[in-house]
Amino acid sequence: MKKLSYLFNFILLTMTLGVLTSCDDETVSNVTLSGQWVGVMNISYDAQKEDGNFVTCIAERSRVYFNKSSYKFATAGSGMQIDEYPYGPYSQKYRTFTWTLDKSTNPATATIVYSDGTTYTLVDPGISDDGTQFGGYIDYGTGGPETVCLDYDNEFNWSTAATEDVERSNWEDAYEEYMKEKWTLASDTSM
Repeated sequence: MKKLSYLFNFILLTMTLGVLTSCDDETVSNVTLSGQWVGVMNISYDAQKEDGNFVTCIAERSRVYFNKSSYKFATAGSGMQIDEYPYGPYSQKYRTFTWTLDKSTNPATATIVYSDGTTYTLVDPGISDDGTQFGGYIDYGTGGPETVCLDYDNEFNWSTAATEDVERSNWEDAYEEYMKEKWTLASDTSM
């Protein structure tokens, strides 16, 4: 009976590996970029304060809309992105982009070119089986790839969104308040 159990487990393991291997090619060919997503992408920009020092402003949330060309598994398209910042001269930065998907590599890669000329490569892009998450890895040139995991967002209305950067007045005061609050929260949790 024990030999039969080992044989059954071996057959089951072999079948499982065969199924997992056969999905890889199908998954790569079925990848496309589409939909609207929201989450943290670690997008940042540097701003100079009046005293000459620089502050790195990191977006607390990014909203991304991928528009694909007309067929189901498109390899190119365009899109829009809004990055929301808790501090800095801009409360929101708006950008448009084009994207191309290279399915000949494994994992697949998507090249995203923003209207300002900035280019990023998204490695292993994909949408979860249930369609609620989009992810991959982006190398921002800061020492290694960053994981990107965005949630599906069907509530944000892109037709009424501001399609320009939104400036913040007195941003240095807002930055100081933000840093005080962040420092206070960090101090409270360490006790």
